[in-house]
Amino acid sequence: MLLAGLLAVISLFLRFLRARGDERQQIRWFASASALTFTWILLFEQLLGPRGGVFEVIVASILVVVPSIPVATGITILRYRLYDISTT
Repeated sequence: MLLAGLLAVISLFLRFLRARGDERQQIRWFASASALTFTWILLFEQLLGPRGGVFEVIVASILVVVPSIPVATGITILRYRLYDISTT
């Protein structure tokens, strides 16, 4: 799983380097939301994971941060009018 995540980050970075204009901005939205989510989850696992009784705090934090990726994707779709995204 770690290898797949690392390859996904490398792929996104390479695409960002080749992108220009609006596409670069779209990748920035997604990358910043992903980085925020990863950092938040890692922080709570390291700081609060070993202690007991903090499950509620972790769940509440994840419920606030994890939706940041779909929200950033939605903002990008609405801002750049990507209503008809094709896979080709």
